[in-house]
Amino acid sequence: MIPRELVSLGAYVHLVVDASGQKGSRLTYARQCRAENVKKVQGIAAKLARLLLLQCDVPPGWRPRTMQQLVAMGKIGVVAGRYIEK
Repeated sequence: MIPRELVSLGAYVHLVVDASGQKGSRLTYARQCRAENVKKVQGIAAKLARLLLLQCDVPPGWRPRTMQQLVAMGKIGVVAGRYIEK
């Protein structure tokens, strides 16, 4: 699931692909999202950029992958209670 912090602050993450084929994430905000929440969301998204790409890289119409699904697929691992990319 996309981090609950982002959704609770009124932000949504979308996967975008540029002309060269590079994947990235785009944030959209709910109408009631405040300016201070936008700054918080941008900080969180910057720290979790790679993880957000892994979660959102699904076929159109599918739900984003959960952390448990990414662990089961072997894309990330858990070391000392923290997720790491393999």
